[in-house]
Amino acid sequence: MDRQVRLRPVEESDLALLARFEWDPDAAGEFQWFGFRMDKARTLERRWRDDGLIGDETSYLAVVLDDGTCAGLVDWRRVGSFGNYEIGIVLFPEHRGHGIGTEAQRQLVSYLFSTTTAHRLQAGTVSTTSPSRSRWNASASNARGSAGKSIFLPDDGVSG
Repeated sequence: MDRQVRLRPVEESDLALLARFEWDPDAAGEFQWFGFRMDKARTLERRWRDDGLIGDETSYLAVVLDDGTCAGLVDWRRVGSFGNYEIGIVLFPEHRGHGIGTEAQRQLVSYLFSTTTAHRLQAGTVSTTSPSRSRWNASASNARGSAGKSIFLPDDGVSG
């Protein structure tokens, strides 16, 4: 990767760009496209006005390149008992496959272990997308186990 990556709170100027994940099937990607969801884009904007998208249950940070370009989002949410979080990432298509996601998730893991009560992180990934699995393995210090057939995919039934 030849570009610097950093995480920062989502800024108001990012909101219109991030809405692209809700109205552009190519931006969301084949496993994250759930139809046109402009209501979700409006909810994201309301949440940003309320708490800057950093809250008790679910939080988001912008993935930003050295030239200031917003390449996507990372997120985390509490799961189950105390100290367990699930993390995720979504990058715009033009920023995928360049190591940006690996570095962003590495930074998110470090951030969560140093600023929250996290003692366990988990990430959902689709086994057919080897870049997602590689990115998670590269950013996590100790990957343990996987849950098979845990999500529905329209093209092949269930996968995990």
